Amino acid sequence: MNRPYVISFGESEIANIAQLDKLPTVCIFLIREPLNSIALEKAVKACIDVGAVFFLCCGDAADMVEDEIDAVLETLSADGYSVSTTTHQQESNEEMANFAVHSCYIEDAFFRCLVFFDGLKDFTVNSLIEEIDLQILLRDSF
Repeated sequence: MNRPYVISFGESEIANIAQLDKLPTVCIFLIREPLNSIALEKAVKACIDVGAVFFLCCGDAADMVEDEIDAVLETLSADGYSVSTTTHQQESNEEMANFAVHSCYIEDAFFRCLVFFDGLKDFTVNSLIEEIDLQILLRDSF
């Protein structure tokens, strides 16, 4: 596994997801404010298309975002998609990164993390990315 892909939550960034190779993907949504439902639906579908296996929602709007992701996934479940979602509103970046890297995809195969965030790439976002990098190093050392 290499460094996590970091994506700000905007239309052009969501369109870029389609350029990624299909690979097992853990999607982390660090969202602090309510999102545009149409943009969120596009992001979820794009993630599914490139191999999403898990969605983690964190930040102040985590519960709402998880509910919206679940609603999108329910519409796709008839097509055979089975993807899990969790919310981590009150957990530290270390706990979320640990869960994302060590629990969401436990196969030996290569996988990636996509980190979505709203607003600016601030200390919280950078801290989460650093924690994911650390957990990746720990996972790869075994």
